[in-house]
Amino acid sequence: MKKVVVIMAGGKGKRLWPISKEELPKQFLPLVKKDTMLELTVKRAMKIVDAKDIYIVTQPEYIEITKSQIKNVPSHNILAEFNLKSTTEAIAYATAIIQKKYGDAITIVFPSDHAIKEENKLISAIEEAEQLANNNHIVTLGIIPEYPEVNYGYIEKSDIQEKKNIYKVKQFKEKPEYKVAKKYFEDKKHLWNSGIYIWKNTFIYQEFAKYLPDIYLKMNELLQDNTNKNKDDKKFVSIKTKSIDYEILEKTSDIYVVQVNFKWTDIGTYKTLKKLKKKDKYNNTIEGNVIVQNSKNNIILSKEKQIVALGLENLVIVETEKEILVMNAENQDICVNDILTETINK
Repeated sequence: MKKVVVIMAGGKGKRLWPISKEELPKQFLPLVKKDTMLELTVKRAMKIVDAKDIYIVTQPEYIEITKSQIKNVPSHNILAEFNLKSTTEAIAYATAIIQKKYGDAITIVFPSDHAIKEENKLISAIEEAEQLANNNHIVTLGIIPEYPEVNYGYIEKSDIQEKKNIYKVKQFKEKPEYKVAKKYFEDKKHLWNSGIYIWKNTFIYQEFAKYLPDIYLKMNELLQDNTNKNKDDKKFVSIKTKSIDYEILEKTSDIYVVQVNFKWTDIGTYKTLKKLKKKDKYNNTIEGNVIVQNSKNNIILSKEKQIVALGLENLVIVETEKEILVMNAENQDICVNDILTETINK
């Protein structure tokens, strides 16, 4: 069966302000290597499918930067969805386009802001997942937790084991408080939710029909529109949805998780970004023109100005051309960009 990869690249990256901003969010930035996060994701996808079988769903305002960074994916495979408030619209749009072109396919969904080492293990896990997907099951990858993490969602495994490392999903869990995350980490029943999904396109299409009939009707309009060759789409603008986890995956009975154990990071906060950066012997991550003394556990990033840090602990300090951020490193649940918006609108 045909195999395609869908990359979701429409996020705003608000929690990494000011290095990630609405006009240039994190997926278009070289956060961990010289390549941008989107470029790394496309290279990862090309280990699984040809470039012509990769689809990227993003916001209309990011179409041109996507095309400028990604030269090998056909431009008509870069899809602009006007209502990217959640993963649901991105996946619905791509599902309709793939159904229209191929009739059916095994679809692998990747976020565009993840750092993954040991990609050979990822590919092996996806190959296992494909076998289940072929039999009309939704499959996701669950990462064995390295520590209690409050900024990731979790997947609870059931006692039903399909085969080694493959389990029926019992429940999806939202981002927990620390004491709950600690419990999840210790009980060995919970996995980090990777946001990577594998399914048969016709099967997820029918799941939309079952659980999101309004979205399904719009998908059918796309499917029957012979004049629309992957143009910017406005069909979902009036429909409000939450994440695909909430809208479909938590409701369906046909979902499995492949338990995997490779180095994986969802770069959503400075804390998770720090995991991928070099640290000195006092656990400081320092980049740019920075001097530190008697300081520990800090993240200090300077683009232009010199920063001198004396006797500081557990801070995030980020300097760009126009902004300076200083905050407690534990305040990762604060979205600074939203605070700025609220202040401007007062």
